[in-house]
Amino acid sequence: MVLKKTSGKELQALDLGCAVGGSSFELAKQFQHVDAIDYSHQFINAAKRIQKGEQVSFKIPLEANVFQTVMVQQPQENADRIRFMQGDATQLDRVFPQDEKYDGILLSNLLCRLADPYR
Repeated sequence: MVLKKTSGKELQALDLGCAVGGSSFELAKQFQHVDAIDYSHQFINAAKRIQKGEQVSFKIPLEANVFQTVMVQQPQENADRIRFMQGDATQLDRVFPQDEKYDGILLSNLLCRLADPYR
């Protein structure tokens, strides 16, 4: 993501499909406020735990029935800049006021997972 230099303006980002927040924590290094949304309650709960500095473990599928267990514990700088929320990317009007504006929006691995991406 390329950002223009701004003169003191607080930048806001939206991370749609944030999963457990990896990209949200990176966005928080450049943006003063990040709204991070995922459809999965489990992902949002894990992201909030990581945000608090807790250790979270989960399994990543490698192939067929082979998994790798990953432990994540990252005391994050600027973690307080992130607001994690569960929500539906196709119904953002239920989450935000219509006049909400963002300087950057990240959709990572999201469009291919939506039943109706044109909505």
